[in-house]
Amino acid sequence: MSYLLIIRSNADAEYSLGIIKSLHSLQKKTKLQIMGIDTIPIGSNIEEAMLQYLSIATHALIIITVEITCDHIVLYREKLQANDIVTVGIYANYVDDALKDAVMETALGIIPTEPIEAYANKARAYSDIANMLKILLHQK
Repeated sequence: MSYLLIIRSNADAEYSLGIIKSLHSLQKKTKLQIMGIDTIPIGSNIEEAMLQYLSIATHALIIITVEITCDHIVLYREKLQANDIVTVGIYANYVDDALKDAVMETALGIIPTEPIEAYANKARAYSDIANMLKILLHQK
């Protein structure tokens, strides 16, 4: 069973939901559970739930946008690395180099090479991400 944790800022639900939709068929075919702020039941303590997710995650995605800060990344980095969670950045829109560098200290890499926002067809972007994630999920 793989447990995929999606880490994002509160403003980036659109990207998270696009990724979740693109992974729907993979969830059905394999034993994949997606976790993150989008899956926390209403009324639950978000911080507690995210800590619980971090304790069981096998893989993590960090959605990189102008909304997420280096502080967000640093907050999760220690727990991701301590729990040996395979982590990758998802390049959603153009960001400064300092943020990309902060993600690279935590993640194996950043996918896709162009931000989601650069794609004329967003569905194609999410399909490309899903294909790359399939490979990643089978590595651990």
